[in-house]
Amino acid sequence: MDYINTILDIGLSNIAIALIAILFTIQNLVKLKDWFCDRFGIETKRSQHEKKQQLILEKHETVINKVVEDMKEIKELLMQQKKDADDRAVASFRSMLWRIYQESIEKGYITKEGLKTFLESGKLYEAAGGNDIYHNKLHPEILKLPVRDDD
Repeated sequence: MDYINTILDIGLSNIAIALIAILFTIQNLVKLKDWFCDRFGIETKRSQHEKKQQLILEKHETVINKVVEDMKEIKELLMQQKKDADDRAVASFRSMLWRIYQESIEKGYITKEGLKTFLESGKLYEAAGGNDIYHNKLHPEILKLPVRDDD
C-alpha cells in the first residue's frame, strides 16, 4: 500500500513522462547497438535478414529489367514485322491496281466488279500506307472510264 501512495504522491503525469523517457532511451540504445554493429562489422540475425532481403530485391530487379528489355525488343520486332508486312501489301496492291488500270484502259471501260475490286483494293492500299500513285493517277482515270456490266 505504501508503494501505491508513493506513486500517487509523485503524480501520474510525472510517471508518464518517466515512461516515455525510458522508451526513448531504449530506442536510442537499440540505434547505438545497430551503429556499433555496423561500424565494427558485427552481424546480427536482423542484419543478416536485411542483407538476404536486399539480395532478393536486387535479383528480382535484375529479372524485371531483363523482362522489360525483352519486351522492348519484342515490341520493336513486331513493329518491324508490321512495317515489312505493310510494305509487301503496298507492293502487292500497287501491282493489282496497275493491272486493273492497264486492262481497263486497253479495253476502254471497266466492269462493275472490276471497279469494286479496284476501289476496295485502293482502300486497303491506302490503309497499308500506299498513296503515291493511286490518288494522283489511277483512281481519277479509272473513274473517267465508262462502267459496263460484267462480261
